[in-house]
Amino acid sequence: MTKIRFSLLFVLLTAATALLLAGCGSDGGDPRFTPADGSVDVYAGTVGGNGTDAPPEADSGLAAVNVTFTELMLYKRDGTEFSLNGETVDLIQAQTTPEYLGSFDLAPGLYDCISASIDVVSITTVDDVTCDVVTPPNISVPKTCTGQPFLEVDENTGNLLIEIPVVSGSCPPDGSAGTLSLGIPSMQQVPAGG
Repeated sequence: MTKIRFSLLFVLLTAATALLLAGCGSDGGDPRFTPADGSVDVYAGTVGGNGTDAPPEADSGLAAVNVTFTELMLYKRDGTEFSLNGETVDLIQAQTTPEYLGSFDLAPGLYDCISASIDVVSITTVDDVTCDVVTPPNISVPKTCTGQPFLEVDENTGNLLIEIPVVSGSCPPDGSAGTLSLGIPSMQQVPAGG
């Protein structure tokens, strides 16, 4: 009889421990802890471009705009946000050849908003003058929503292309402090490898 009680007690304690451990790490349905279902590679580039257009250097007067995405946020339609610290890229070069910013592990769903913080590293004019000091040195891209999802994350998720247009910029001949103005970002989901 003692063996049966001990065995029953052991089974009950084992079952209770298993249930307790199964509950550990449970998020109670909080969408921020939804397991990632898709890894999305993010690139700076030209949305809707065919990748063979000549860079519009004459439009901005700049041959290179080197920036670092210190923070890039993607927002699901339900408001959940995902953050990425990106690479340093040339926004002018990205207009013809997309430049890799980083990868997100995202929860499944629809994404329709983006925001970013960008540090300006340097700008170079078409006359080959470089300014390492640029005003403003940091550019905040406020949360921008498209009204329609620009990214759907599922098991077949591709890549995300982000275009932040260079509106204007200048760098004096002596290379002292330059200026830079960026436009409103556009986003486009593209197939993996495309």
